[in-house]
Amino acid sequence: MMEAMNVHFICRGNVLRSLIAETYLKSLNIKDVEVISSGTNVNWNDPQERKYFAHTLAVLDRHGIKSFAKSIPEQLTQARIDANHDIVVLMNQRVVDEASRIVELPKNTLSWAIIDIGEGHRTDAKGRESYEEEIYQEITRKVDSLFSDQSIIDKVVDMDSRQSNLKRMDNVGIVVESLDEVVSFFEELGLQLEGKGIVEGEWAGRVTGLGDQSVEVAMMVTPDGHSRLELSRFLTPPVVADHRNAPVNALGYLRSMFTVEDIDDTVARLQKHGAELVGEIVQYEDVYRLCYIRGPEQILIGLAEELKAGTTDK
Repeated sequence: MMEAMNVHFICRGNVLRSLIAETYLKSLNIKDVEVISSGTNVNWNDPQERKYFAHTLAVLDRHGIKSFAKSIPEQLTQARIDANHDIVVLMNQRVVDEASRIVELPKNTLSWAIIDIGEGHRTDAKGRESYEEEIYQEITRKVDSLFSDQSIIDKVVDMDSRQSNLKRMDNVGIVVESLDEVVSFFEELGLQLEGKGIVEGEWAGRVTGLGDQSVEVAMMVTPDGHSRLELSRFLTPPVVADHRNAPVNALGYLRSMFTVEDIDDTVARLQKHGAELVGEIVQYEDVYRLCYIRGPEQILIGLAEELKAGTTDK
């Protein structure tokens, strides 16, 4: 075991899954291991959340470890990530997605697959007590496994100390025929036009391998400022191939996925710009509603709406 280790468990409301993980690990009294937990969507003013917190304390009490539990849930912040980052464990992919919009997650992040109450097969309101016990058993097994396997700890900690030249992903590029039409489409989706101009000259062709070239470029940015889409219209040399009508199982197929507030409203607005559903709007469990659509020039994008029900650990 290393000299000291900080562990950070993250779920959604910090009233069930990450609370159990933090409390159980504290109860093990492992030397030089410090642990905290956080939630991506803590709402301590909600009486229902307080009720769920009390339910979890009752579970911990049944297992004789309630005395190790904290008194209130805590919101995930960048400061908490920065201060406790030897191992960061997120309870499932939905938590990863939400946390990524709040903080910059470190490289040494683990994602488990602990289904929350209200998700997947845990949707029966009458089964809450049994679900809580199931989750307790799942998490304690996970914690035991994590700290009994030194190779996992060494691998995760090494990820944080290893130097990497990669800083970020800057943008995704799409070659189009009508720049104005495609820009209008993505503006309707919610992206903003960050800049527009001509990229030309021998230097640019040395990057692309096309020789002397002239390309009209528009850079679109998402509202949070984190993701960009580079739209390019080749003036010279001319376009030599067209893959826009290729099906989604074609090699080299490309699509961008966007999270929206209201998928039905978004689809309706984009259809006014010529967009068409590829298949249909489909609900994935109680987590997302999803669809693929083709916009102008058959550009393929995906849309995802996070469902409001069960938005915090319950």
